[in-house]
Amino acid sequence: AYRFGYTGIGKSSAGAVALPALTLDEVVSWARAHLTKDNLVLTFVGPPPDGISIDLPERVSEPARPVEIDAITTPTVVPSSRHSLGFSVVAPPPIASLLASVLEHEIMSELRQQHGLIYSTDLYLTDIDEARTAIDVFLDPLDEQVIPALEALLALLARLREHGVGDDAVDYARRSLDDAAKNYAAAASHLLDGLARAHFTSSPADTPQRALAFAETATPASLTDALRAALTGLLLAVDDDQDLPEGLAERRDVTI
Repeated sequence: AYRFGYTGIGKSSAGAVALPALTLDEVVSWARAHLTKDNLVLTFVGPPPDGISIDLPERVSEPARPVEIDAITTPTVVPSSRHSLGFSVVAPPPIASLLASVLEHEIMSELRQQHGLIYSTDLYLTDIDEARTAIDVFLDPLDEQVIPALEALLALLARLREHGVGDDAVDYARRSLDDAAKNYAAAASHLLDGLARAHFTSSPADTPQRALAFAETATPASLTDALRAALTGLLLAVDDDQDLPEGLAERRDVTI
């Protein structure tokens, strides 16, 4: 569940990872600590209503929510209503966003532009703790193209593991993170989501700006090393209505 999300592949970053364990007391605790005089800004479109009076409480310090480490160190895949293909790896937070963009570039170039097996990818990042972020990637091949897309994906990941990441993928990742940083700065909801996740997981909030700053010093060699390390924990999920080619997992040395 902590790798693909409680409600299926690709839903983890929407908050589904924390929902099964979230309690009303924790929500109230967060509100008391953050919805306060020194921490909340109200914005109106037009003049404020006449006679409005808002009296917010002082900040109430609350202890950080403990993280159940044992529950999130064991990779777990849960049933999903989706009928397609997805995979997950884990990487350190500073480089996870960059790796996700690199994977997006390589997958779209190979599986869409060269082979026409998919139309799009959905990528989701979920902070596990201060040292680990899950990268979940969801692909959308047609039913009859799930197995060809799986085989092409495995071949691509093997090539990246062997030959490494190219300059074009790194340049694409930097441009993507630059766009994300600009959008993030303009959307308060992203900031609030990040603060909430950081509070409930007791880990610092990551931002596209932080990832972009890290990306400026990253090289194809350093990204290749990080990707190789991440791929040692690769998990793949395939629609169970599909018939996997015999021996595919063993030939590629992966868990499906």
